[in-house]
Amino acid sequence: MLRSASALEAYRKRYGNSIRISNVIDVLLLDPAFPRSARYSLDRLRVSMERIANQGPEPSPACSALSELAAFLSSKKPAELIKSGLHQSLLHIQDGCAAIGDEVFRHYLKSD
Repeated sequence: MLRSASALEAYRKRYGNSIRISNVIDVLLLDPAFPRSARYSLDRLRVSMERIANQGPEPSPACSALSELAAFLSSKKPAELIKSGLHQSLLHIQDGCAAIGDEVFRHYLKSD
């Protein structure tokens, strides 16, 4: 999984050669500085969405969904995601991303 996300080198620099699920979760989901992590991507998307929202008459509903998902990721530790059920956490992140995408489409791209 690390190799497929081009994260193996970054993982090894930080944690060495021992692969542990909590460290993989940290790199791939929660790292605010690793460009391929979910948290990094959501943080960059939030910055872009705020720029767009500042130019429009009203903020997109996607902004609040994005803030909620970003807060979820920034408040969690790998052990918490494992304890609460990693599969459920991943589904929550996936569903949140899908909802954000749907709201962006409805608010900015859909023509009636």
